[in-house]
Order: sequence, then structure tokens, then C-alpha cells
Amino acid sequence: MINLISLSEKEQRLLIILFILLVAVLALAGLIGSLVKKIMAFQARKVDEGMSYLVTTKVIKDEKHFRYIARKKNHRLVFAQFLIPLLLIGLDILFMYLYILITDDRAILNELLSYDGRGMGTLFFVFDWANIPTATFFGLTLPSDWPSLLNTPYFVLEAWPSYIFVTLGAIASLWLLIATQAFIARSWRIYSKSRTIFIKSLDTINGLDQITP
Repeated sequence: MINLISLSEKEQRLLIILFILLVAVLALAGLIGSLVKKIMAFQARKVDEGMSYLVTTKVIKDEKHFRYIARKKNHRLVFAQFLIPLLLIGLDILFMYLYILITDDRAILNELLSYDGRGMGTLFFVFDWANIPTATFFGLTLPSDWPSLLNTPYFVLEAWPSYIFVTLGAIASLWLLIATQAFIARSWRIYSKSRTIFIKSLDTINGLDQITP
């Protein structure tokens, strides 16, 4: 067992940093996993809502027919879910095109994410991760301290084109990501239910008296 008292102050600080980072990563992973699970469960219910009536009324005859109808519904839904974010991306590109056309300011394209100019980075804390302090700990080179701070949030009026362009792009990208995940969740639900819903099984029959002539 490692005796913490025998460790140097630098090594003890490194252990604390690693522990905090581990807890933060696990908490973030758990939060993202829980969110993904809820989204997938919610989207899977959309398959049930769209197909349950067709199945119970015996409009759907077999597994192949079920997948065909369900996939058509799924494709229509994903098209509707993709429409708005794709329009946002189109408007975002059009906005930047018109801005450059009017102002002839092509340099803005190189500063979209910068923190020391007219970029979106001016609104965030920026750390010097490339030059993070390191130390050797039990033969491993690990971060030994928090990286130095390169930028604290501040507003730059001249950066308004970057603010608009990056914000709209980020919203549209996140929207597309969620819609894609939803499509995958529904597709998996369609596949899994099509494999089980039409199975003929004797597991639920306990005697001949339960068999309808």
C-alpha cells in the first residue's frame, strides 16, 4: 500500500487532481449515458405508437411486412426531424456568405473560434492544454497541475458574425446528432420487435384446453 505521508507534496497534489478528473469523467459519462438511454426509450415508443394499431387489427401480416411499413414511417419521421436543422445550416451558410459579400471581410473565417480576436472563443474560458504541466509518477508522465489560463470570457462587438454563425451551427449539429440517435433507436426497435412479435410459441400454452379449435 502506498504511504501517502511518504509522497511529496507535488505527488499528493497529482493524486488529488487525478481523482477529481476521474470522478468528473465518470459523472459526465453517467449523465450522457442516462440522457442517451432516455432519448432512445422515448423514440422507441414512437414505433409502438405508429405500429400497434396496425398489428392488433391484423393489417400487418408478417415480419417482413412489419419491417417494410415501420421503416417507411421511420424514414418519413427522420426526414421531418432533419428538415429544421438542415434549414438552419443552410441559413447559417447563407448568412456568412452574405456577410462576406457585403463587407469583403474574408478574414473572419480564420477567426471563427479564436479567443484573441473576433472568434467564439472570446466568450469562454480557454486553457493552455498544449502546454499542461506534467510530472513523472511511478514511471508514468502525467499532468501535474491545471493548465494556465489563456482567456477569460469577454464580449467583442466586432465578433458578432462569429457568435451568430458558430451558435447556429452548434445548435443545428446537436439537433442532427439527436435526430440521428433517435433514428437508430427506432430502427433497432423495429428490428427487435419484428423478430419477436410474430413468433409462434407454445410457451404460453399449458394444456390442450387452452387451444382454440
